[in-house]
Amino acid sequence: MDSVLVAIEAKRKSLSVSQESLATVAGLTQRQYRRYLTGCAQPRRSTILRLQNTLCLLERMGERALNPHTITYLVAIVCAARGEQVVPLDVLAHDPARRATSDPAWLAAARVRRRALYIANVCFGVSQADLARVSGMTAAAVSLAVNAVEDMRDDDDDSSLIGQIESVMNFAASGRKEAGRVEDR
Repeated sequence: MDSVLVAIEAKRKSLSVSQESLATVAGLTQRQYRRYLTGCAQPRRSTILRLQNTLCLLERMGERALNPHTITYLVAIVCAARGEQVVPLDVLAHDPARRATSDPAWLAAARVRRRALYIANVCFGVSQADLARVSGMTAAAVSLAVNAVEDMRDDDDDSSLIGQIESVMNFAASGRKEAGRVEDR
């Protein structure tokens, strides 16, 4: 077994994470992960990086990382961070409870976090209570963040990131409704 895979497997065991959980969060099947471990298949560099990043996520977030709401929240952070041209990992590195309002990096992370909470709640339908659990924030803080973004939004700006996401989600929803109507006939 490759030394990188040995290190990944050792870290997985130290975190008490099952092979199935690691593989699932990394986007692999358990069978494929086992094939890498036994040497029957060689993982690509990108797969190794995904496994390593998944272990870091599992180490930082524990079992919360396996929650679909967490995945949705993290995707929303990536979307919001790209819109603000901030590195998503920088957002995760800044503790929301720290309230370092004089630190520009913390303020940028907080701005991205607010937008991500809004995207996850309004666009993707994750409840504010679930977002509080996965983000490590209080329910009141999540509610304030979502309301702050709602108050700042310019309804006429459909070219914004949030507007684009809403347009795609509305289109997908209307497409499903149309498909449902056709199937009902």
